[in-house]
Order: sequence, then C-alpha cells, then structure tokens
Amino acid sequence: MLNFKALETPSLDIDARIAALRGQPLKLSLRETLERRIVFALCAHLQHEGFRLIAVCDGEKREPATTAKDAMELIFDLDEVLLQVQKPGADEHVVLLIPGNGEDIVSSWSFTDGDPDGFDAAMDAFFDRLAELF
Repeated sequence: MLNFKALETPSLDIDARIAALRGQPLKLSLRETLERRIVFALCAHLQHEGFRLIAVCDGEKREPATTAKDAMELIFDLDEVLLQVQKPGADEHVVLLIPGNGEDIVSSWSFTDGDPDGFDAAMDAFFDRLAELF
C-alpha cells in the first residue's frame, strides 16, 4: 500500500516564475499547499494502481503530462482542468480538478460502465484514504 504521509510534494517551476514576476519569494497559502498534496497523492495513487498519466486539458488545449510534476505544473497554472489517465489497453478516464476549491479540488471523474479496469474503485479507494494526508 502506498504511504501517503511519506510522499513529498515537488517544488514547481511555476512558483519560481510567479516569484520572479512579483519580485519576492512565493508563499503558498494553507489551501494551496493542501491542494498540491492532494493532487500529488492522487497522481501517485493512480500510478500505483496501474494507471498512467497521459495529459492535462483545459477544455481547449491538451498538453502531454506523464509525471505528477509535469501534470502539476499545468494544473496549478489553470482554473479548471481535466487530468487524463489510462491503464494500458483500457479506456481513457478524466478527473476534473478545480484549483481554488481546497480539499474539494477533485470535483468529479469519468469511468466506464461496470468499471472493467477498476478506475472508479481506485478513485473510491483514494477518497477512503484521503484523511491520511491531513
């Protein structure tokens, strides 16, 4: 079982760009820190369950993202995104993420009827363990 408490959320390049624009170090709020921990744990959990990260989509533009850090760089630069994931040989799934919603950053997700690849079960298991992050 993946140890959520041992996960270290990566520093993001976008933070350095924001800090440079502001001319001062970026201080993340408690909500922003929480959202990043949730998204990083979600990515790690899905990968642990055999799903690969594919891309992040803002509704118009689809950007490849195969690592949690790559996905997070895109996710935390947008207002609403779809994280696209897939088990090899199975259907693609999306997770709707809305930065700014705090602990509710994961808004919804899609899965195939009957859950043949276990995506819905993996998402349910993630939410069952989410309290471990706090």
